[in-house]
Amino acid sequence: MKKFILILTAFSFLFLTTKAQKFGAGAGFTYGTQISTAGINVGGFFVFFKKKMNLELSLSSFSKLNQNFIAYDKTTALWDANLNLRYIINWDVIGIYPIAGLNIANTKIDTIFHYKSPITGEDRENNSTKKATYGLNAGIGFQVNLESVFPFIELKHVFGDYNQSMFTIGLRFKLGKSEEAQQ
Repeated sequence: MKKFILILTAFSFLFLTTKAQKFGAGAGFTYGTQISTAGINVGGFFVFFKKKMNLELSLSSFSKLNQNFIAYDKTTALWDANLNLRYIINWDVIGIYPIAGLNIANTKIDTIFHYKSPITGEDRENNSTKKATYGLNAGIGFQVNLESVFPFIELKHVFGDYNQSMFTIGLRFKLGKSEEAQQ
């Protein structure tokens, strides 16, 4: 969690100090197919190349998945960071864009075994593992180009050690002094 906050703070500082000030931020809800659970997605983006390309850093935190079995209980937590490049093709108020980028996912699995230990006499034994995985993103997104708000829907797949498709729906906002931060 400390790394998540540090990355978010660093990226926010980068946005606030840019001279072009063609940037924005967004948030939404995301669903990961590998862990079959929903999460929250936040991010920010820079606009460049005639207002058609965006470089976005987004962070997703998925709710804990609790699984109960006869011999043990398992809790899985996942967060991921994505650095994506988008090329937006606008038709009137609708924009469509391909997504390509990098992914870092961090998984933490806590396991509690149910048995009486012959050594300690305790009923449970805990085990916790963490794993960072790296991968590539590819997908497609749609947005509605309103005055300063951009509702969006994205579907992307993460290719790597932690293969999963992600569906995200949310809102992006223009920030800064620029007249057109996203279009």
